[in-house]
Parts: sequence; structure tokens; C-alpha cells
Amino acid sequence: MTSPFKYVLFDLDNTLINREIGVRHLAENLYKSDLIDKSFIGLTEAIEIFVELDRDGHRPDKHQFFLDVIEAWGRMKRSPSELEHWLKIAPRDWYKPDPEISAFIGELNFAAVSWGIVTNGPPNQIEKADRMEVTIGAMCIVVDSIFGVSKPNPAIFLEAKRLIGDPDPSSVLFVGDNPEADIVGAATIGMKTAWIHRNRDWPTDFTPPDYILS
Repeated sequence: MTSPFKYVLFDLDNTLINREIGVRHLAENLYKSDLIDKSFIGLTEAIEIFVELDRDGHRPDKHQFFLDVIEAWGRMKRSPSELEHWLKIAPRDWYKPDPEISAFIGELNFAAVSWGIVTNGPPNQIEKADRMEVTIGAMCIVVDSIFGVSKPNPAIFLEAKRLIGDPDPSSVLFVGDNPEADIVGAATIGMKTAWIHRNRDWPTDFTPPDYILS
């Protein structure tokens, strides 16, 4: 691997990990448990509904999310509050390492790139990242719920920059999939930015990133 950047920061969900794959495994695990009357809905339909209701993770109110799941799936044996608690404490075993990403991280480390992770989400983002084996060689993983400030606030980017060696911001590449939280946030402090488009068009009301990646 050759790269003009020796300092790189990554978002986590849908950047270093494919979040939807994990969500599909989660839905399958929940469906196959004893929590649901399986005569009401089939596995394939249940998974697709779960993924649609998840809205790519943009459902901060998990109680309402599980209300919607129960309404769609029907006749579940736990309340939304019980399911919400289960989600908080359950081991993130629906996340598995991705060989392609593991190889990429190996190349980063071999090239002596100083890199880290900056993510919004609950504290168990760290467990998820460890299970996906995307923290091997990382100099930091900064989680907003632990740090106290969320992307796109400049403070969380500055903290991650400090932890990877505190280089000049213009020498750091930030890679993420969220236009505002990742790209606008990192650009605010002068970092270079790479947006993972995921078959989306760049929003016209934001300044474009330096790079657009598939």
C-alpha cells in the first residue's frame, strides 16, 4: 500500500464495518429465538422489515423502534422495554470479522500509517469494533457517548487527532459515510476528507469532500 497520508481517521459503521450485515444477523437471531410466534411472519420478510425500520441506525429511540418491530412482526413475547434492555446488554456476536477489511487494516499497519476510529454511538461500539477485529493497530477509538461530544462537533475530531500523534490537521485524512457528521465535521478543523458514497449522491447543500470512494 502506498498513500500520501500517514495519518488517517475512520468512522466505524458503514465505513470500517458493514452495519447492515450485522443488523440482518441481529434480526435473524431475534426471529429464531423463542420471542416470536413464527406462524405470523416468515424469516425473510421479518428481516427485511427489521432492516427497513432500523433506517440505517438512525433510530435513537430504541423503545419506539421495538414498538414498530412488534407491530410489524406480531405476537412477540417480550415488551419493547425488555427488548430495549436486551439490545443494550446482549454480546455483539452478530458482528463477524470481514476478511477484506482485515486485509486492508493489515496493509495500513504494514505501511506504518497512524490511524484511529471516531464514532457516534453507545459505549458498546468498542465491543462491536473488537469483535469485527477492526481495532488491531488502531491508536484510538473515540466514542461520543464516552467522550461526551458527538460528531460533527470539532472537539471529538481534535481529540482523535491528538491521540494519533497530534499532526497538522491538513495531513490527516478522515474517512466516513455521513456527509454532515463525518465529512463536514472533519473539514471544519481542516482535515482532508473521503466520503464513502454507498450509491448516494453528495448533498448539494454541503461543500464536497476531497475524495469520493465506493
